[in-house]
Amino acid sequence: MNPNPSTHAPADPHEIGKNVKTQVRVGITLVIFTLVAVAISYVPFHSQRAHILAVIGVAALNALIVAGISMHLKTEKKIIGQFLVFTIVFVIGLFALTALAFFDSTGLH
Repeated sequence: MNPNPSTHAPADPHEIGKNVKTQVRVGITLVIFTLVAVAISYVPFHSQRAHILAVIGVAALNALIVAGISMHLKTEKKIIGQFLVFTIVFVIGLFALTALAFFDSTGLH
C-alpha cells in the first residue's frame, strides 16, 4: 500500500472529468501550436536563421506545455526541475558543438 495517497489517481468523477478537460485543452493547444509551426515554415523570412529560430520557438512552447502539464512536472519537486534544466543545457551544448564542427573550416583548402 502506498503511504502517500496523493499519488493515486483521483477516484472522484468530478476530478477525473477535470483532468480529462485539462488534457483535451492541452491536446488542442498542441495541435494549434503544431499548425503554427507548419505555417511558419511556409513564411518567407529574410534569413534562414530567423526562420529556424521561429520554428524552434514554437517547438519550445510545445515542449514546455507537454513537460509542464502532460508530464505533471509543474507540481514536482525542485530537483526534478533542476534535472530538466541541466538536460536542456547539455542538449543545447551538444547541438552547439555539432554546429561548430559542421561550420568548422579546418582542413578545407
